[in-house]
Amino acid sequence: MLLRLAFAFLTLAVALPPLPVAAYVVGHVGFDGADIALVSHSIDAPRRMSPRRHSFGVVGPDTGMAAALADDTVQNISGARRWLMHRHMALGIYGVAEHARQGNVFGATGLRNGASRRRAQPATLRFDFAFGEIVSLDRLTMDMAAMGRFRAGDGVHLTLLLDGQPHMTTMLLEADPLASFTYAAMDDGSVVSLDAPLVNGEGQPLDNRFSTMVMALSGVQASTATLMFEMVMGSRNAALALDNITLEAFSAVPGPASLVLLVTGCAVLTVARGRRGISGVAGD
Repeated sequence: MLLRLAFAFLTLAVALPPLPVAAYVVGHVGFDGADIALVSHSIDAPRRMSPRRHSFGVVGPDTGMAAALADDTVQNISGARRWLMHRHMALGIYGVAEHARQGNVFGATGLRNGASRRRAQPATLRFDFAFGEIVSLDRLTMDMAAMGRFRAGDGVHLTLLLDGQPHMTTMLLEADPLASFTYAAMDDGSVVSLDAPLVNGEGQPLDNRFSTMVMALSGVQASTATLMFEMVMGSRNAALALDNITLEAFSAVPGPASLVLLVTGCAVLTVARGRRGISGVAGD
């Protein structure tokens, strides 16, 4: 009787659903060297890009950056402000990467090459992660900022591969030539409104202050992941910055009711086995 009761408790404990716990980071790229589970990455950008006018790579306080990426309103961060004063461009006046003074980010602007100066060339950025075990992925997050007058066709396309198989393909951002947006204040306090911002899938413009974009992965299981960004950024007076790409997973633990039933079942099982042992000794 006790053995049957113990097994009933244990069966019920296993059947009850577990409680999810907080997500934990299984993959991360921050462009400052503190990567997690990153095994390789690649950058494929148009050739013949001028550092002052074009960018598709890591930028920061020590690497320098194109003028469209820098907020030069207080300090000449890009070093290009005077060089551009004679041109009818606002490259040195507004930008998105003011936070790069404290660390590196990935910046993209003016993606053209010498063979096609009037047409933007797509550039690709790829990250390969290996987790070392099968994990249940919870979400993908990344910090992004943008500013400028973008062109029709400008945007960011993302493909996510899990264990080598396509899992998600989406247009993260695209230019809206019919919209206008007032960006957050620059370092000198000035406020800038510009046409044709980059907007997300819900039509919300991306600001020049970093915000976190979140994509749910709903517990899909994988041991490897590949992120491939395809960017079209033809305008030289508009730029995008990317930082803190993070993959999070979650695990599960037994809920309180499951733990009570599990402990009770083990206790009853122990008592039952003890009684059987005593009975066996007495029988001898």
